Amino acid sequence: MRVAFISETNPYLRKTKLLFVVLKLLIVFPNSLIIPPVFKLHKISNLNSMKTFLLSLIFATFTLGGSAQEIYKLVYESAKSTLENPATPLAKAKIAQFKISQLTYLYQKAFETMPEVTDRFLDVQAYYLSEFMTLYQTDLVKSSTLSGEERAKRVMIFLDATVSNPLFNDKDEETIYAYIHEGTELTPFSLDTDWEKALAAVKAQLK
Repeated sequence: MRVAFISETNPYLRKTKLLFVVLKLLIVFPNSLIIPPVFKLHKISNLNSMKTFLLSLIFATFTLGGSAQEIYKLVYESAKSTLENPATPLAKAKIAQFKISQLTYLYQKAFETMPEVTDRFLDVQAYYLSEFMTLYQTDLVKSSTLSGEERAKRVMIFLDATVSNPLFNDKDEETIYAYIHEGTELTPFSLDTDWEKALAAVKAQLK
């Protein structure tokens, strides 16, 4: 996936192109990226603040001719690739399937209900969906030694955050709660979720 920058020779645009590559790596490999010195443009205390800083820069470059919905497409294609890989473990495949279902719902519902759907809107939601699921996976691993009851309580924190922070206020509960009503899903979350707010809610609960 290549961004159509206006000029490859412009130093500013070269830097933003590099920043875009780093952001892609942060989404696909959120816990394994080493930030090289060239990206230390400001004093950034940790990886999460680095992600936020890079995200704001990348969104700014879209007005300079970047391809539309880059983050949305990246998260979707990454999930699709994971799901289609026969070597993918079952847990990762289930998470990838949820991402695909949610991003499909997000796209369709947005164009059905909103007078204007911006690329930034789709990209922001896709980014925070990815961050939410990464935190969920991390917490599942951390809580693996807890009792079943305690693990269930932690999953409920994530579930409640998705139900309590709707994006469209969709009344079609059969659709939006499909992954919850199933009862056996690894990802028992609402499809109608504002992922930025849901992630903030979970982080507040896990402190």
